[in-house]
Amino acid sequence: MQRNDMEQERGEQPFVPFLARTHERPRPQPVPLPRPAARARVGLVDSSRLTRECLAGALGAAGGDFAVQGFTTAAECIGAAAAGFDLLLCHAHGEGRAAMPVLDDIGALHSACPDTPIVVLHDSAEPTDPAFVRRLFVEGAQGFVPTSRIGLPLAAAALRFVQAGGQFAPVELLLDDASDRPPAALADGDFLTPRQRLVFSYLRRGKANKIIAYELGVSESTVKVHIKNIMRKIGATNRTEAVYKAQTALPHA
Repeated sequence: MQRNDMEQERGEQPFVPFLARTHERPRPQPVPLPRPAARARVGLVDSSRLTRECLAGALGAAGGDFAVQGFTTAAECIGAAAAGFDLLLCHAHGEGRAAMPVLDDIGALHSACPDTPIVVLHDSAEPTDPAFVRRLFVEGAQGFVPTSRIGLPLAAAALRFVQAGGQFAPVELLLDDASDRPPAALADGDFLTPRQRLVFSYLRRGKANKIIAYELGVSESTVKVHIKNIMRKIGATNRTEAVYKAQTALPHA
């Protein structure tokens, strides 16, 4: 007679080996690691291929936060804007007139991508003119980084700050009484870029957009962008009001 049968006759519980009665402990499950945040997509406009590639590599390695795509001109960047950039960078070289083309670039980028923050990187050995920085912000920039004075860690932090909705510039460039004046009150139209002042000079003479485009050797859509930016700066709602207000604010334009 088997042992279990004998135990059942005596009213005892059948013998079960100890190992069979123990409950199997659940195996520990691996803890899922947090997924890294998506890298910010950055469009970089820089006419110099070497500095463009160096900046793209440096920012791409700065904590892995930025995926940079470089362009030679603002027009190329605007053409690729359908990819959806989170941040736009413009690199200005030199001082004085050498740095002025960036003003047109900022205006064009802001008109084409009004919801994308723009930061200007300025490479100059000379102290930056606060009036130049103010004009950049009037054009639509949200950040200004002088590369001769700010290193990579702080520059990367500034870009993250602007991307999050802030504005950045060295404080000493903003501590100027003239910074509180509205753009239309600036003397002799220094809130307009050289190209915008040229377009305005044709407007005052009643030239049509097509004629202005032909005279300047640009497309008619580019002329419309300049006129739109002029109207925005002086608070005009239409072309006629823009000419009237600009004639009042810029008697020598």
